[in-house]
Amino acid sequence: MEEKIISREVIQGHAVELFHQKGVDATSINELVKTCGIAKGTFYLYFRDKDDLVESVFDRYRQNFIQEVIDKNKAIHKVTYFADSLIEYFNKNQMFLIEIRKHMSTYKKYDYIEKTVKAFTKVIVNYLKFYEEYTVKNIDIYNQALIVMILEICYQGIIDGSCDDKEEAKKILCDVFKRFFGCN
Repeated sequence: MEEKIISREVIQGHAVELFHQKGVDATSINELVKTCGIAKGTFYLYFRDKDDLVESVFDRYRQNFIQEVIDKNKAIHKVTYFADSLIEYFNKNQMFLIEIRKHMSTYKKYDYIEKTVKAFTKVIVNYLKFYEEYTVKNIDIYNQALIVMILEICYQGIIDGSCDDKEEAKKILCDVFKRFFGCN
C-alpha cells in the first residue's frame, strides 16, 4: 500500500481548493482534514489554527502580487500600466481580491494584508512624488482610502459585474489614478 505524503504544502493546496469552492469563512478545519485524509492532530502539527493556514495561503498570493504588480510598476509612471496590472492580476486571482478587500474593511490583522498595504503604499508614494509635491503628513490615511477604492473598483469590474466589464473597471481605475496623482 502506498503511503500518503503529507506536508504543509499539500494541506495548503487542499485548502486553496476548498477556499475556491466554499469560500474561506465557510471552510472548516474538519472539512479540510477530511479532504486531506488526515487526522485533525496532523493538521495541528503543521498549523497553529485556521488563521495560521489562511495567513500562509494568502502570503503566497501576496508574494506573487508584489512580483507581478508592485515590482513591475514601482518605477513606471504610467497609470494605465498600473491599472492593467491590477485588473489582470485580480482577474486571475479573484480569491485574493475577495479576501484582501474583505479584510481591508474589517481590519482583521493578517500579516499578509499589512504587507500588501505596505507594498501598495510604495507604488502610491512613487506616483505622488513623480506627479506632484505632496504635503500631507499622514500618508497612511490617504493610502488606506485609495487602496480600498482600488480594491472596490476591481471587485465591481471582475467579481460582481457592477461595471460593464474589466475594460470599464480599468478606465475607472485610470481616472481615479489621474485625479489622485494629478497626472494626465
